[in-house]
Amino acid sequence: MKKIALLIILTISLTSQAFAGDFLTTTIEDIGRPYEVIDGICMHQVFPRHSAFKDPLAVALQKAFEKIEQAAKEAGADALIGFDVDFSYETMKGNKPRVLVCGTLVKFK
Repeated sequence: MKKIALLIILTISLTSQAFAGDFLTTTIEDIGRPYEVIDGICMHQVFPRHSAFKDPLAVALQKAFEKIEQAAKEAGADALIGFDVDFSYETMKGNKPRVLVCGTLVKFK
């Protein structure tokens, strides 16, 4: 169980760093800059089929963050703060695992 938890933490860390360019993603809300809250956001992504070459969790997380980044650009947001990642096996489409990323979109002042 500890190995799974460490893998999840490592994957989240690597995935969130992938978007560190123009769009800031952080699990903390105190980012040391004044900001205005735009809206809360949640995106989910069903895990892809298992592959020997790609980690399904990493792929699902990356796609969920890509969806959030696209929605953030459309909303004019500069960052996603206070985000959290949840996992579920129960979805509307059947019992497929999914990842759910929720957070707050903000615009820097």
